[in-house]
Amino acid sequence: MANFKELLSDFLKNYLKERFPEVDKYFDVINLESPSAKELGDIAFPCFGLAKLFKKNPSQISTDIAASLTATKQEATDQFPEFISKINHNGGYVNFFIKPEVLASSVITSTLSGTLTNPAERNGERVMVEYSQPNTHKAFHVGHCRCASLGDSIARILEWNGSEVIPVNYIGDEGTHVAKCLWLFEKKYNNSLPKDAAERRGEFLGQVYSEANNLLDLEAQTAVPLPGVISAEILATQEHPKKKNWLVIKLTTGRSGEKTVVSGLTGFKIGDIIAYAPTGTEIGRKKIEALDKDGVTSEGMILSLKESTLGEDNDKPVILPKGTAVGEELVEIYRFNRSDPRKLLDIISEREQEVRKKLATLESEEPQAKKIWLETRQWCLDEFEEIYRWLNCRFERVFTESEVRDLSKEIVLNHYKKGSLILSDGAIGIDLSTHGLGFFMLLKRDGTALYSTRDLGLAEIKFKDYNIDRSLYVVDAAQSLHFKQLFKTLEILGFPQAKNCHHIDYAQVVRPEGKMSSRKGNIILFNELKNRLMKKFADEHLAKYVGVWSENEIRETTRRLALATIRYGMLNQLNNTQIVFDLDEWSQVSGNTGPYILYVGARINSILRETSEENILGANFTLLTDSSEQELIKQLAKFRESVAQAVSEYSAQPICVYLYELCKRFNSMYAKVSILKAESKQLKLARVGLIKAVRVAIVDGLKLLGIESVERM
Repeated sequence: MANFKELLSDFLKNYLKERFPEVDKYFDVINLESPSAKELGDIAFPCFGLAKLFKKNPSQISTDIAASLTATKQEATDQFPEFISKINHNGGYVNFFIKPEVLASSVITSTLSGTLTNPAERNGERVMVEYSQPNTHKAFHVGHCRCASLGDSIARILEWNGSEVIPVNYIGDEGTHVAKCLWLFEKKYNNSLPKDAAERRGEFLGQVYSEANNLLDLEAQTAVPLPGVISAEILATQEHPKKKNWLVIKLTTGRSGEKTVVSGLTGFKIGDIIAYAPTGTEIGRKKIEALDKDGVTSEGMILSLKESTLGEDNDKPVILPKGTAVGEELVEIYRFNRSDPRKLLDIISEREQEVRKKLATLESEEPQAKKIWLETRQWCLDEFEEIYRWLNCRFERVFTESEVRDLSKEIVLNHYKKGSLILSDGAIGIDLSTHGLGFFMLLKRDGTALYSTRDLGLAEIKFKDYNIDRSLYVVDAAQSLHFKQLFKTLEILGFPQAKNCHHIDYAQVVRPEGKMSSRKGNIILFNELKNRLMKKFADEHLAKYVGVWSENEIRETTRRLALATIRYGMLNQLNNTQIVFDLDEWSQVSGNTGPYILYVGARINSILRETSEENILGANFTLLTDSSEQELIKQLAKFRESVAQAVSEYSAQPICVYLYELCKRFNSMYAKVSILKAESKQLKLARVGLIKAVRVAIVDGLKLLGIESVERM
C-alpha cells in the first residue's frame, strides 16, 4: 500500500535485529502481505520463517511479537511508524492497521500527483520480449490474440517497472506450411488472386492453406482413415477351446484367401461383411502381428466400431452393408469424394509428392517460385501489421525464419566440426539425455533446417546485436520441451546469456466444442471477430449517439470497447489456464469484463464533468471516514503491489484483478454516499479528489493491459 509496506518492512527488520541478531540470517528483506480478510488488518507479517530460529510455533511467535510491538508503540518512540494505529495477531501472522486519515491523504495525494501510478526509474536492464510469432500463409485467428495480448502487456509491465524493453516478433515465413499453401494456390488459382479476395489477401491464403491440408489429410477425405483395413466375409465361427469369451473366426478376404482370427467381439453371423485389419496393418500406431492366443494363431484383427472410427462402441463389430465387395479397402468404401476415379491413397500420395516438389523449388530459390513466395508473403505481413495496429501491439524489430536460416545452419555446422554436436541416424543434433531432455535434432538428414535450428541463429542475433540482459519467449505451453532443449543447448554451446532465457508459457484458447486449428479450418478469423464486436457495440450501445457525437468519436469508442473485450478477456486468466472463448460473456458491460472497466471510468468522467472543483490536492481527505470510502482507498493503494505481482509472475492477471476490485468498490461507494450532494463543501471536495484518483488508476492500469480508456459511453 503506497510505500507503507516498504517503510514497515524496514522498521521490522531493524526492530527484530536489535532484539534478535540472528534474524539477519533469515531476512534480507521482510516480505509483508495483505491479510486474508479486511477485518484482520491492512498489512500482515508472516512469522513462519522464524519458527526454526525461535524454536516455537508461528502462532506463539506472532503473539509475542505483537505484544512487544504494542508495548513499543505505547512508549511513543520516534522510531515507531506513525501511520500504524493498531497491532494484533492471528495464527502465524502479526497484523497492522493503518490510520484511516493517514491512508486517505497519502494514497489520494500520491495518486493525483502521479507518484503512485507513474513508471519506476530506469534500472539499467535490457529485456527482449519475443511474442506473437504468427505464420505467413496461415490466417490470424482469435487464438493468436492471447499471445499478442499477453506478450505486449508483459512488455508494458516490465517497461513500467524500469526495464528497457525491446518487443520483437518472429514470423514463420517458410517451411512445409508455405509449400502446401502455394501448391494449391498454383494448382487451383494459377497463382492469381481472385477478385473477391482482394480485401483480405492474407486471410485468403489462410483459407487456401486449410483447404490444402484437407486435400492432403486422409482423415478429411474418408470416414475410415486406416490404410490396409479391408472388408472380409465371415465363413465360420466357433468357441475358443480354452477361452469361452473368445471366438475363433474363419473369414475370407477374397484374393488374400482365408484367415483365422481370434476375437472377443460378438454380434456377427456367417455371411456378414466386417472390417478386418490384416497382419502388418497399423491401428492406433500399433502394428498388427500374428499372435498366439492360447494355442490358436490369430492372423490380424476384426475392428470394433470405435477402432474403425465409425462409432463409439468398442464392443460391437463393424457390419458393412450387404453387397459390399470382399477385399475392398475401407478407405475407399467410406471416402467422401469420388469425382476422381483413382484410388484415394494414390491421389494423396501424388499430392504429397507435388507439395515436396513445391517445397524443393522454394528452398532452392527457383526465381518464379521465389517471386510468388515474396509477393504472397508480403500480403500476410501487411495484414499482420494492420492487425497489430488495431490490437495496440508494438514491435521494435520483426524477425523472420527465412532471414535466420543460413546463419542457423552455419552455427550448427561449425559446432559439429568442433565436436559439440553429434551425428545420429544421419541427422545432426545434441544428446541431452543426461539432462532428461532426449536428443535435440538441429539438422535433418537431408540438411534441412528445423525450427530448433533457426532458434539458435535468432538467439545469436538477439545477444550480439541487441546486448540484452534477459530474453523472454512468450510461446504456448506445447513448446515447453523445445525451449528446455534450446536453452540447455545454448548453455552447452557456450552462450553465457542462456541462463537469462525464459519461456513464458500459456495455455491455448479453445472453442466450447474443442481446440481450434488452422489446419482443420475450424478457427474464428480475427477479422470476423473484430467485425462482430464492432457491430455489436455500435448497434447495442452507441447507436443512440449518432448525430450527437462525431462519427470519429463513435468509431473510436466502438474500437476501444471491442479492443477491451478481446485483451481483457485474454489477460484476465492465469497463464496456464485454458481459455474457452465466449464472445457474448466477454463483451458484457457488467461483470468482470473489459467493457465494464471502461464503463466505470466513463461514469467517473461523467460525474467529474458536473463539478468545477479546484485545488483538489488541498482537500481534507481525513473526512473520508465512511467504510465504503475506506475500502475504496485501500484498494486504490494496491496499484504498485498489483504491478509488482504481475512483474514477478510474468502475467497481466493481477492488474485485471486489481482494476475489477477497484471498480466494484467505487460502485459500492457511489451507491452509498453522495458525491455532488455531499453534506459539506469540504467533504464534496474530498470525494471528488477520491474518484479522480480512482480514474487515474483505471486509466494507468488499463494502459498496462494495452487498453485505451474512453471519455464517455
